[in-house]
Amino acid sequence: MNRTIAAKTKQLQQCPRCDSTNLVEQKGDDEPTKHYGRLMCGDCGKWIAWLRDPSVTISSQIRERHINRQLKYSDHKGYSLLTSWDRQFLKNISNKRWLTDKQATCYQKICIKMSSVVGLTEDE
Repeated sequence: MNRTIAAKTKQLQQCPRCDSTNLVEQKGDDEPTKHYGRLMCGDCGKWIAWLRDPSVTISSQIRERHINRQLKYSDHKGYSLLTSWDRQFLKNISNKRWLTDKQATCYQKICIKMSSVVGLTEDE
């Protein structure tokens, strides 16, 4: 469980409908929707909140660290490896949990450009 959901769960220690403290996390095969999971009241069945997939949160945190490193090392031997558009794009996507297909393609192109000159890879 990530910090955001943990904090939200602590704030929601009881059901807003019936005041029960029997809150249940429904996830995995028990979750019939496309979402990772949901927080529900175990007594009245009220939906309380969607649960975030921790693997998505971790991968977005890794991407954010990588982007920050790319921005830091974007100047190489006196010239900039990134255009102003590249820099703005990286700043705009650095805190997003998901990227669209188009954003992911642009991001990969920038990663290839950076790794071919500086040696920065996404795994570092």
